[in-house]
Amino acid sequence: MNLSKNVKVVFVKAGQTAATSAVNSDAVDLSGYEGVLFFGTIAVANAGNFLQVEQSTAENFATKSVLDGAKMAVETNGDVAFVDVFRPQEKLGKYLRASIARTASTATGDIYAILYNGRVKPEDYAKLAVSPAASV
Repeated sequence: MNLSKNVKVVFVKAGQTAATSAVNSDAVDLSGYEGVLFFGTIAVANAGNFLQVEQSTAENFATKSVLDGAKMAVETNGDVAFVDVFRPQEKLGKYLRASIARTASTATGDIYAILYNGRVKPEDYAKLAVSPAASV
């Protein structure tokens, strides 16, 4: 299997400077996909700094549900936090987003979403190199 032909990678939020307010990604419409993995870096490791996933029926997240078990804090400064949500409950809505809580001041890196197990294969935008020769 070639991963690049079976997933859709989406940039959902630019990195943020150090602060204590939450960083919310753009909404990801999960229609046609079974799961999504969100990931980004958190500069300061602290139990109160973590990435979690929220779900909503509205793209603007006017009402939302924080998903149980969909939370990860980093153990080392600058580590990647990631949460994979497979088959989210449809009754909670088709929109998901990453939210980085920051109780201790920290910067964050860019946040990305990888959508997978699509009913239709994503657009062919990736470059695939099969057994490439090394350049000298």
